[in-house]
Amino acid sequence: MAAGMVSAIFVFLASYVHQLVLVQICCGLIPGLCSAVINLGLFTTVNRYFKHKRNMAMQITCTGTALGAFVYCPLNQYLIDSYGWKGSLQILSGLYLNVMVVGALLRPIVLKSDVTTNHLAEPETRNDETSNTSSGQTTRATCTAWCRLWDLQVFLNIGFHTLNLSWITFAAAYYSSLTYLVTYGRTVIGLSGTAAAGLVSAVSLGELGSRLLFGSFFDRFSQSNRIKIVAGIELLMAALFISIPFFDNIIPVLVLCGGIGAIGGGMDAVFAVLIVDTFGLKGFQAVYSYSNVVCSITGSCVTILIGLVIDTTGNSKVVFYIGASSLLLSIIFILLLDKINQRQERNIKHPVCEEISNSKNT
Repeated sequence: MAAGMVSAIFVFLASYVHQLVLVQICCGLIPGLCSAVINLGLFTTVNRYFKHKRNMAMQITCTGTALGAFVYCPLNQYLIDSYGWKGSLQILSGLYLNVMVVGALLRPIVLKSDVTTNHLAEPETRNDETSNTSSGQTTRATCTAWCRLWDLQVFLNIGFHTLNLSWITFAAAYYSSLTYLVTYGRTVIGLSGTAAAGLVSAVSLGELGSRLLFGSFFDRFSQSNRIKIVAGIELLMAALFISIPFFDNIIPVLVLCGGIGAIGGGMDAVFAVLIVDTFGLKGFQAVYSYSNVVCSITGSCVTILIGLVIDTTGNSKVVFYIGASSLLLSIIFILLLDKINQRQERNIKHPVCEEISNSKNT
C-alpha cells in the first residue's frame, strides 16, 4: 500500500518539474524501487499460498503485467497527444493508487515450516553462556547474526549466481532489446509513433497466451525437465529475434513480435518457480529480492549500452542480434544450473560415496 502511494505522489510531482534528471527520478527511479517492493510482496504471498499449482498461480498473477503493457503503450501515446505529457503523468499517478487496493487485499499466512526457532537466538544464548568471550568472538557472532538476518549467505551459493546470470541475459533480450521496438518500427519500417507502439502491444498480446500456456502445463514436469524446457524456449526465441531484421513490413514483424511474446512472455513467473525449486520456499524471498536488485541494475546498464550501439552504428537492427546472443548465453547458464542441481542432489542422496571419492583424491 505504501509503495503504491509513494509511486503515485512522485509521478504526480514529475508533471511539475522541468529538468530531465528530476523527471527520470520521479517517473523512473522511485516508481521502479516501489515496483520491486510490490512484486516481492505479491510473488512471496502467492508462492506461500500454492504448492501443487504454484506456476499456474504465478502466471495468473503476472497476467496483469501483460494486460497493462498491452494497454499502456497506445494509451500513453493517446494521453500525451490529448493532454500533453504533464496531463498524461497526472492521470498515470491516479492509476498508481489502485496498487493500494491490491495491498489491502493481501493476507500473509503462517506455514508449518515457519514455526521454527529464531535463527538469531543462538548467538544471543551463546553470549549469555560465555560472558568472558573475547571481543573477536563477539564481533564474529554479531556478523553471523546480521548475515542470517539479511540472508547474505545466498551470495555464497554458486547456484544463486548461475541463476542470476541466466535471468540477466534473458532480460537483456526480452526487456532491454525490445525496448527499442518502437525505434525499429519508426526508423526501419517507417511507422508513426502510435503504429510503432503497436509492436510492443503485439508482444504483450502474445504474452497473455504464453501465461495461459505455461500455467496449464508447466507444473506437470519435474525440476530437471523444467530447466530443459526453458532452454528450448529460449532457443526458439533466439531464432525469432534473428528473423526480425530480415523484414521491413509491419505484418511479418507483428507476427514475429507476437511469437516472441507467446513463447517467452511467461518466463518471469517460470524463473520465480525455478527459485523455489532450487532454494526452497524459505529461501525464495531473499533470492528473489537480491536477484531483482542485480537484474534491475544490470538491465538499466544494458539498455543504455544498446542505445549507445544504435547511436554509434546508426542501425536499429543490431538490437535483435544482441538479443539473440543474450538468449544463447542464458541457455548456457540455465543448463549449467541444471548440472549444479543434479550434483547437489547426488551429494544429498550419497554423502558417504562423496566423502570416499574426496578421500581418494587427497
